[in-house]
Amino acid sequence: RMVKQETCTFSQIKIPVGRGKKFARSDGKVAIFFSHKCEHKFKLKRNPKHFRWTAVYRKKRSQQTQKEKKAKRIIVKSSIASRGVAGVPLEEILKKKNEKPEVRQAKQEAAIRALKAKKKEEIEKKKATKSVQQKAAPKPKQAKPVTSKKGNPPQARPQDKRR
Repeated sequence: RMVKQETCTFSQIKIPVGRGKKFARSDGKVAIFFSHKCEHKFKLKRNPKHFRWTAVYRKKRSQQTQKEKKAKRIIVKSSIASRGVAGVPLEEILKKKNEKPEVRQAKQEAAIRALKAKKKEEIEKKKATKSVQQKAAPKPKQAKPVTSKKGNPPQARPQDKRR
């Protein structure tokens, strides 16, 4: 039994006065345990960070009590870095951001009209080249050779031997 408050060697839990057990190894090191469970896991050479009920696990996973969390709270202030993205300078980005929605919509519609006009021109060019080619050399239709569609009659499938 403990005479003063100690911490468990395995679980790092504080051992109240009157509880716990001391274990002295043959090399002279003394281990103090809160319970038989802690002693058993220690002797089996288990790692305390793998057990959820140990303080080591809780510290590793940041599962301390609310008091400890408040005491360790660190405020990190982040500053926003202003820079261009993908080769576009920051001034252009800000200019686009600050322009009015009506102006932006008008630019978008103008760009769409330009694309449609370009497509229309391409289609007209294709039609013109097609008509020129058809007038220049009309191709006579060739008759396909007639082939008989005699096929081998379907063969009877062999019966399943498992039946």
